[in-house]
Amino acid sequence: MIKEFEYLAPKTLKEALKMLEEHADECKVICGGQSLLILMRQGLVTPAFIIDIKGCLSSLISRTAKTG
Repeated sequence: MIKEFEYLAPKTLKEALKMLEEHADECKVICGGQSLLILMRQGLVTPAFIIDIKGCLSSLISRTAKTG
């Protein structure tokens, strides 16, 4: 069974970095995350926070593509 955790989904790189700073010792970062969920189900990893960077990376890539 997966231990309770808080899911965080920053929209910008700045938000992601702030969340990482605040929760550094008790978080895991995902960008998809299937492997992490398996480890969590097995009780091998028990983060208090999950930071999903997929949204901020998509935003960053989109912005970079527009500016060339």
